[in-house]
This record gives sequence, C-alpha cells and structure tokens, in this order.
Amino acid sequence: MRVQYVEKPAGFDVRMRVVQTITQPIGELSVAEICRRADISRQTFYSYFESKYAIGPWYASHCDTFTLDLIGRSLGWREAYEGWYTLLGKQRLLFENASKSRFNDEGERRIAEQRISAFQAAFKERGVDFTDEYRGFAHMCAVMERAAFHRWLKECYATPPHELARFTELCVPPLLHRALS
Repeated sequence: MRVQYVEKPAGFDVRMRVVQTITQPIGELSVAEICRRADISRQTFYSYFESKYAIGPWYASHCDTFTLDLIGRSLGWREAYEGWYTLLGKQRLLFENASKSRFNDEGERRIAEQRISAFQAAFKERGVDFTDEYRGFAHMCAVMERAAFHRWLKECYATPPHELARFTELCVPPLLHRALS
C-alpha cells in the first residue's frame, strides 16, 4: 500500500482517543464513561460526535479517506481494498463492540454518499462523465463494500485482508472497474 501523507484534521487525536475507549459493546457505555476513558469533557465529545453511535461511522469514513477514496486517483482497486481492510482491522474492538449495538442506518447512508462523491471526483479528475449509470454502479459498489466488511466482521476477521481485497475487487461492477483502472 502506498502511504499518503496529509495533515491531521482538527480534532483527529481527540477522536482517536475516543475510538480507542470502545472496549465493550457501545450500548453498555454511557457518553460520560466514554468521556472519562478518553479524558475529555462531554462538550468536547459532542463537538466531534453527534452520539456514541457516530464513533464507528466516523472511523470507517476516516479509513475510506486514505484508501477507497483514492481508487482511480492514486491507488488501484486491490491496493485500496487491502489497505482499507488493514486499517479497519486495526480497530477490531470498535467494530466488534459497535456491531453488538443498534445498527446505525444514517451513518451507513452517509458513508455511501461519501463514497459516491469520491467516485465522482475520480471521474472528474480523469475527464470522464459521471453518468447516472455510473452513479448507480457507484452506489452498488458502496453497498457491496459495506456488506463485505460486515461479513468479515461476522467471520471474526478470519480471511486475511489481501484475500478479502481480491474477493471484493471481483465484486465491483465491471464498467465501474474499467473506468477507474
């Protein structure tokens, strides 16, 4: 995986401290307990997260920024997927524990929209028209990526990232794959 160096966004260190506090099912943790563990105030917590259920989607979106969002720009499909699974796997406890709580449809929808925007940006950089057909393929791809991740989570990360990257790449709609290869 090619490393991309960027400046840390404001609040990154605080958010990562919060991520690292999720060591049990998030439904069992109060915001007060998360704040105590992260050594931050409730006000600070709410300036970065709208609720405790927004922690997982934020980290997933963060991982997308350095991997999936670079497909067709500076990373190939397989390289991006392998990097994505590797980054997500580094916070296994967050996802294992968040999955035992209520499912956050709004967070998943937001992540899918961000993925579609990233596809659109890659098309623009390549000078290719992002048609409704490509938008549909991008949406299908975003849904498939999340489904593949959730399956990996349910399998307790049994498949190594490089193998799952190969499988995930094979599921990308062929026209979308060709357009960004």
